[in-house]
Amino acid sequence: MFSPSTFIPHTSADRRAGAVGDIQVLNERGRIFEAVEVKHDMPITLDMIREAYTKFKTQPVERYYLLTTSDKDQHMEVTDEIVKVRKEHGCQVIINGIEPTLKYYLRLLKNSDNFVSHYVELVEKEPVLKFEHRQAWNEIVANK
Repeated sequence: MFSPSTFIPHTSADRRAGAVGDIQVLNERGRIFEAVEVKHDMPITLDMIREAYTKFKTQPVERYYLLTTSDKDQHMEVTDEIVKVRKEHGCQVIINGIEPTLKYYLRLLKNSDNFVSHYVELVEKEPVLKFEHRQAWNEIVANK
């Protein structure tokens, strides 16, 4: 389980920061094996898949999530590119909406309270979050 003390702020472009994605999950040897890129109100495009691949192609990444808040459907060419990346690299590129993804994975936790409490702590204390982020979180909580 991640704790707020191990959270590394991500405030610059992935390439400038040397990051593979917005969130990077490390294995026991400290190598990236999973990454997450989040897009706001943008459908996942062929160019996004290709750009992601350039960021992780030299890394032993097993899964790369491209998540979006957009509800627009993906095109077949995106699926074809995902298959191509899998054949060339071995990485499973997963595109999905952020909300369905969170619902799916949170249900797999025995107790999601720990995740939520850590997340709330990050939202409250993380200096890189803007007022708008905190306001959006408060609206989500108020509407549930």
